[in-house]
Amino acid sequence: MVWYKLKIGLYDVRYSPIKAKEQDFPNVDKDGNGLTKVSGSFTKGHFVDKDGNKHEQAFKLIKGQARGKFTRTKEVSNYKEVDLKEVEDLIIEKQYLVSGDLLLRDLKETNKALKFGISFGGYKVYFAYIKPSIYEGFLEMSIGVSKKSDVVLEMVEGLKEQKKTTEIIQQVAQVEKAKVEDLIEL
Repeated sequence: MVWYKLKIGLYDVRYSPIKAKEQDFPNVDKDGNGLTKVSGSFTKGHFVDKDGNKHEQAFKLIKGQARGKFTRTKEVSNYKEVDLKEVEDLIIEKQYLVSGDLLLRDLKETNKALKFGISFGGYKVYFAYIKPSIYEGFLEMSIGVSKKSDVVLEMVEGLKEQKKTTEIIQQVAQVEKAKVEDLIEL
């Protein structure tokens, strides 16, 4: 975790980015055996197994099974209404303007947001929240994979550990070092 210094008028502050957690899955062949990616410089990259055999295509190991890429989400049947405050806890990676009169009316009436999972293809899935937009007559969809509260909690724990380490280093620095003369008499 990196902290940058910033002076704002009379205030000295430090800031660190709140980053979404990356979720990566190992590359495997169709049988779930591990593969290593070999990047191509002037040729197309490929994958090799532990025996050095070349594979043009790799899959991802998800929950113990080799899986192909997700398809783009075109229909959602598994969703729920949530409090608007929950949207504020999302680290937003993408944001969209959404048009839908019936949904807009219903969400305005209930003062809620709609939450569901979405994929744009590939191997990444997101939390999606749709809520009424500040732009009258529209909705907005916020998309991300991580909650701010989880990431900030980890950052705070990291700061506490860093502070403890600094305190220990300062305590050790205050302890007088042993001298050879303490143990050996000439």
